[in-house]
Amino acid sequence: MLIEHKSRGENLDKAESQAFRYIQDLAREGRLDEIPRYVIVSDFARIALHDLEPDDQRHLPLFENRRVETLEFPLADFHQFIHAFAFIPGYQQHKFEEQDPINIKAVEIMDRLHDALEAGGYSGHQLERFLVRILFCLFGQDTGIFEPESFSSTC
Repeated sequence: MLIEHKSRGENLDKAESQAFRYIQDLAREGRLDEIPRYVIVSDFARIALHDLEPDDQRHLPLFENRRVETLEFPLADFHQFIHAFAFIPGYQQHKFEEQDPINIKAVEIMDRLHDALEAGGYSGHQLERFLVRILFCLFGQDTGIFEPESFSSTC
């Protein structure tokens, strides 16, 4: 992590320029293993956190076609953004993406199956256990527990 501060009220662009010059110097000198992933700049009123290696772009070469993720906010709001700094003590960030529409459809089908079985007189623990077993079988094929296409009709 590289941190650059300027006096209160100074333009953060100056701090960013200085920090990124340091990084470019490291790259020019071949000291790539010393280049930080995160750059933090502040004027003691605002703070900006730059992630130079966003998780969705870690496969790209440094500085080539790479987008820097930036989070900027007033220092007074730091408590609202503390999660973004979890990397400092070593916590890993997890980003959750919107579910694939096929998963949403699968949940809806399981819901309808539950309701149909319940309407047919099945209920409670036995119904729930049966549905969990069906779900296990559906995902078990994806994990390699079952042979490919074990649950597909070939007739």
